[in-house]
Amino acid sequence: MIEKNSFIKIFVFILLIYSLVFNEYLITIMARDMGSNQTMGGQITQAVGKIFPPKKLDGSVLDIVLAHGVPDKYGTELGLSYDKVQESMNIMKQYDQSQYGKGLIKLNAEQMKRYADIGTKISCEFCCSAKAITREDGSAACACGHAIAMRGLIAYLIEKHGNEYSDEQILHEIAQWKGSYFPAKMVQKVTDQIASGNFTPDVAALLMNTDKNKLKENIKNSPVTPQTSAQPLPGQQGGC
Repeated sequence: MIEKNSFIKIFVFILLIYSLVFNEYLITIMARDMGSNQTMGGQITQAVGKIFPPKKLDGSVLDIVLAHGVPDKYGTELGLSYDKVQESMNIMKQYDQSQYGKGLIKLNAEQMKRYADIGTKISCEFCCSAKAITREDGSAACACGHAIAMRGLIAYLIEKHGNEYSDEQILHEIAQWKGSYFPAKMVQKVTDQIASGNFTPDVAALLMNTDKNKLKENIKNSPVTPQTSAQPLPGQQGGC
């Protein structure tokens, strides 16, 4: 007959063995999960890197003019990407308030005034001779694809985010897309205007919240033009 003390010792020994085996099992599971999380983290990092690739580092003007990835707020809503110019233009065109749009939204009289005010401050002068993309009454002043897309985005932002964006902020977004439509020409235009200190409304909006004096000093010390950028910049993207 096993003595009581011996029985207790055997029980404690068995319990110890069980604890060691169970702990080993837990460690194995945790290691496996950590490995999965690291893999997932790597995939997330790669995905973010594709959506938001690093900006060029060879000039601050390039960083300002050439955007990449998905625009904040409305970009995800509409499925837009600065890196997919034509596809994004096709989406934005639908919201144009002229006969070139698809009537997906209708602006009221007050909204149409904002639409016209913003549209008269920017043009697609690099592919047509129109001085603005809208007339003062809000009617289309240009029928090129870039103008239709810009008008469409103005209308969408006024309708869906009108309380979040000021007119200048909407113009900034339109000018940012203009940089994607005409990379080389917009880099040159912005560079020239920073150097001269005379700004058209679209460039002024694009440069909002920037230190223009610092940009001017940067250009003076390290000139950046479409010809001196890290990669040749296209003159135009997206069809007219």
